[in-house]
Amino acid sequence: MKPCILLLILAAITLSSCNPSLYEYKLSGDITVNNECEGEVPESVQMTIKLHYKDANATPDSWIEDIALNPNGTYSVQTVKTNLEAKEWEIDIAVPCDYITCPVGKECVDTRTRERNWNKIPVTQENQTKDITFSCACQ
Repeated sequence: MKPCILLLILAAITLSSCNPSLYEYKLSGDITVNNECEGEVPESVQMTIKLHYKDANATPDSWIEDIALNPNGTYSVQTVKTNLEAKEWEIDIAVPCDYITCPVGKECVDTRTRERNWNKIPVTQENQTKDITFSCACQ
């Protein structure tokens, strides 16, 4: 009887080691626009989010979202369960200042564009938050 129990335990350990870990990644956050320019912030812009995996041969997961800017909005994307380990999130969003006017001779600039690689977020856990704040000013 005891050898059978031992055999069942070994079989269970072997089967469990064959199943890879499954991951479910989520990225969400708030979008805020601090507008110091004369023009109106657009009601929404399109945002593309990609999740790149450590396996270079894996195709990134991708989402296209319409994000509310006026009033401020939120975003949230989530993968299905996968056995791939994620490397980084990549966010591509239209800069609100591209749509806002300033007095003649001045240009609406966004402080976000000055931050290097603000749109690359290393994956540190399965559920992450990244708030995005655009500050538009006429210069």
